[in-house]
Amino acid sequence: MNIFVISNSAISERESNGRVLKSILPNLEENNFLNFYLRGIPEKRKNFSYLHVSDLDAIKSFLTFGIKKPKNHIQYDVDDLESAFRGHKAKKPFHYFIRNLAWNSSFYKTYKIRNVIDNFKPDVIYLMASDTPFLYKLARIESNKKNIPLIIYSAEDYPLKKYDYIKQKEQLSFWSKKVISKLYKEAKKAFSQSANVVFNSEDLMNAYVKEGFIAKGEVIPLPSTFRKCDNKRTTNKNLLYTGNLNYERCTALIEIADVLSSFENDFILDVYGLCDIEECLKQFNEHSKIKYHGLIEYAELSKVMQNSRFLVIAEGFSSYNKINFKYSFSTKISDYLLSNKPLIVFGDPEICSIKYLKTIFPENVFVSKSELTQNLPPLIQHSRWNNDKYSMIQSIFGYNNVNKKITDLFLNATNNEKI
Repeated sequence: MNIFVISNSAISERESNGRVLKSILPNLEENNFLNFYLRGIPEKRKNFSYLHVSDLDAIKSFLTFGIKKPKNHIQYDVDDLESAFRGHKAKKPFHYFIRNLAWNSSFYKTYKIRNVIDNFKPDVIYLMASDTPFLYKLARIESNKKNIPLIIYSAEDYPLKKYDYIKQKEQLSFWSKKVISKLYKEAKKAFSQSANVVFNSEDLMNAYVKEGFIAKGEVIPLPSTFRKCDNKRTTNKNLLYTGNLNYERCTALIEIADVLSSFENDFILDVYGLCDIEECLKQFNEHSKIKYHGLIEYAELSKVMQNSRFLVIAEGFSSYNKINFKYSFSTKISDYLLSNKPLIVFGDPEICSIKYLKTIFPENVFVSKSELTQNLPPLIQHSRWNNDKYSMIQSIFGYNNVNKKITDLFLNATNNEKI
């Protein structure tokens, strides 16, 4: 089966969004994939082909009335991950507006995107929902033109946001209103036309249903291939955090480290991830209980987790953070849960991932600074990890189980006997 995948990030093992996309592809070995993407480091594979057009490519074509045609330049190998991803910073609302204007221009025809797609002869379109209106439009147009089903996977609530997530403010600016309004309209059209929409959490699905995007959808969490660790072999006295590092998460990690400093122990908080906030970096480097390591390749993450005593999930408590991450379900949760390592979770209880983990391991989740201060020391000093829920976790987040659900969903949408 030929599956046309539309996404912001390329199918990849080297960065978070690309891994998420790869993890939810049906029958990875038996199908052919054409991935239209805007950024990322794509993975070489015989049944993968790529069509790469960046925002800058679209803008250049727009400004030259289609004369400046972008090349399909695909960069597979990047040694310096920090340089590769450090450039993807938040834009200003006006920049988003210009980007969307460029993508909605005649660029779509001048680059002959349709010819590339036609030659691939897709049987189904698979859209990874994002904050790019053109991708929803492209998926919808191609689905109509070829009379083939459109399936959407959504792990974000960008079209539903009623605040300025671009400038990270609760009040909408003039340009933000225009950008979010366009995103809302294009996403709603695509959702209403889709054969099926899959969500990574029930809370997120209910939010889209409430907004009238769909009548119902499917909930299939992001999977993991991580294997169960042997905790008896772990001798390191450390807490491990891996992932994105915004200001709120950095602050939460520093608060955890402060509690570690408040009682006698040999534990250290190891932090892996890209942090370009000078204030946070300074506090990381000066704190006696924090070791900041920078980015780590995903392939190395398993080894680091295997040798760690506790795995940390941290979110902030500000009013903006509460609304911005309300439906957030961190991609590392499935990895953490399947590793069978004891967790330390610190964050606002209204955030989807925190709320979910509280239902599974309530004694490991701290939803206030006072809870953290009171309960973290005894948890670390007298940890007895007996995960009697592992079988249930494996059935929900295990890669093989999730892939079968995704594959069955494609089968139903395309009415094929096998994909």
